[in-house]
Amino acid sequence: WPLFALEPLPEQDAYGLGMGSAVAAIAGGTHAVEWNPAGVARATVPMAHLGLGYNPSPTDYQLNTTLLYPFQDGTVFALSQFSDFPRGPLSRTIYIGTVALPLNSSRDFFFGLNLKYLALSTLSGPAILRGQGLGLDLGLAYDLRRPQGTIASFALAIKDVDTELRLNDSIDQSVTRTFVLGAAYQNIKDTRLEMDMDIVDRSLQSTSSHSRLRVGA
Repeated sequence: WPLFALEPLPEQDAYGLGMGSAVAAIAGGTHAVEWNPAGVARATVPMAHLGLGYNPSPTDYQLNTTLLYPFQDGTVFALSQFSDFPRGPLSRTIYIGTVALPLNSSRDFFFGLNLKYLALSTLSGPAILRGQGLGLDLGLAYDLRRPQGTIASFALAIKDVDTELRLNDSIDQSVTRTFVLGAAYQNIKDTRLEMDMDIVDRSLQSTSSHSRLRVGA
């Protein structure tokens, strides 16, 4: 696995794939957990999410579940699990606890955070390495509203704020920090347009990961 090891696979969310993975500004409820935790606070009713996936080449099974509950003051809690089983004995499971809340009474400015725990087994040559890690995501989202509805949305998310992965209780591996900037325009009937920029922080360590631009409609 690359240094994005504590991130759920984008393939586990069909909603995000339908937008070309450019959803940090508009994702809400259970769909926002992996893209921008601030969007979780857009939920106003309890929600549950179940995803199943299979990739035949290579053989790869995927399972994810999320339960979400909002309180009357606007605070929302969610618990999620994302599992990936490429082939035995390899596996990866990420458990995520999310808390999100509106920062103003008009409920158009949101803050959220993810606390993540990763358990994985991977190969290094003939040896099987088992690892654990803790991660933290932070997110902000803002909806620009007019009487006719939401005009545009904006997002800032920081993935893996300060995260390390430990393999076989002896090998520490830093996880790449990523900044996500998102902007969406929604003042078109039945249409949403969004552009996200992922900026890889190279100040912690060298990495082969690249910054990328994602566009979805």
